[in-house]
Amino acid sequence: MKEYYENLRQRVEGYLPTALREIFTDPDVGESARYSVMAGGKRLRPVLVLHAAKVKSEALPAAAALEFIHTSSLIHDDLPAMDDDDLRRGKPTLHRAKGEAMAILAGDALAVGAFRLLARYQPHSVGALVSQLSSAYVRMVAGQVWDSIPERSLPATEDSLFKIYDHKTGALLTASLVIGAMVGDNEEMLEWVHDFGRVFGRLFQATDDLLDVQGSEEELGKTT
Repeated sequence: MKEYYENLRQRVEGYLPTALREIFTDPDVGESARYSVMAGGKRLRPVLVLHAAKVKSEALPAAAALEFIHTSSLIHDDLPAMDDDDLRRGKPTLHRAKGEAMAILAGDALAVGAFRLLARYQPHSVGALVSQLSSAYVRMVAGQVWDSIPERSLPATEDSLFKIYDHKTGALLTASLVIGAMVGDNEEMLEWVHDFGRVFGRLFQATDDLLDVQGSEEELGKTT
């Protein structure tokens, strides 16, 4: 399983520079986008896209789109108005390296660039792909609101915690599998990915929350 995962991760890693060159022609925005996207990471969401697409090469733009969206959310999450973090993926956060204005703009450009990558799937229903990703993005933002803005926080219950997890994390993980299955013509996977994405999202975010307390900056590459 580790070998399989690493193989898919390397395929994503090899394609991301191509996607960045295609989307970002302006050197300033492009440099900032590359700084964050190419800083490393698990590449979990694009790996899920490729897996759901039966590892078809034509799914790589969709995989890059999910990584663009995820990285955009990390850039914005690190800003002073949110978590005010200094470290991400073992490097200074984008707003520390390039300034707050550039971080906001580069994060916005990555999010929009993700939809441009999806627009190339003309044989498929582009509208359906865009609908999946935009819905997941809005749900992710809602989860961030409940998690980050005190006056919008939910009651301290297990149901509230799962609601945050399902939006903040599970939505994008589920969308990765759904979009991968769609572009890879793997319709049978669509029957179970929603349940899997929700449960996997809860497991992933709970683990991440525990590591924020129990892990170290050196191991995680971010502030704990």
